Amino acid sequence: MKILVVEDDLDLNDSLGCWLHSDRFVVETATTGAVAMDLLNASSFDVIVLDWELPDMAGLDICRHLRAQGLKTPVLMLTGRSETKDKIAGLDSGADDYLTKPFELEELSARLRSLLRRQYNPPPALVVADLSLDSFGRVVTKAGLDVRLLPREFDLLEFFMRHPDELFSADSLLTHLWQNTGTTTEAVTTCIKRIRQKLNDESVIRTVHGVGYRLLG
Repeated sequence: MKILVVEDDLDLNDSLGCWLHSDRFVVETATTGAVAMDLLNASSFDVIVLDWELPDMAGLDICRHLRAQGLKTPVLMLTGRSETKDKIAGLDSGADDYLTKPFELEELSARLRSLLRRQYNPPPALVVADLSLDSFGRVVTKAGLDVRLLPREFDLLEFFMRHPDELFSADSLLTHLWQNTGTTTEAVTTCIKRIRQKLNDESVIRTVHGVGYRLLG
């Protein structure tokens, strides 16, 4: 899923971009309304995170313009305003949801997933043996019981479940999931160990000594 973040606070813009990238979004960012409009004219997005107050134009005006142009992309408005009249103004401008600063990044992700579920039919859950993984809801169950995983653990298990019975070296897993963070293969080993512990199943991800790892289909 591709997301546009429009936020003029540079630190918050960077934080949102990094967080959403780790949450498996393709992210583009803008710090002004003009740059945001250029990006929207040049490309399509699945969802937009839009700050209320920008240095060159109001987020409300951007949202109204997009709706007047017929763009139906979900918009989540960010603002420091918390009065009911402001929330109504944001929603009346065409925004689909509203989040008041400061907020938790986990809540932002949950709200974005909710917006995407409204727009798209969610893909079927991944199922391997007694494991089930819902990519949109980021929920894992084993034999019908919920399993709570950290974001990196979830991403690694999802990757394995999309490629059952395929063998991956620790280096290839680093490339796919850790990108260029300077992380060592020890991080892969530790993450797989935690997944096994939380699933209470040492055999679900097999170690092929000297080669790598695979999830049994």
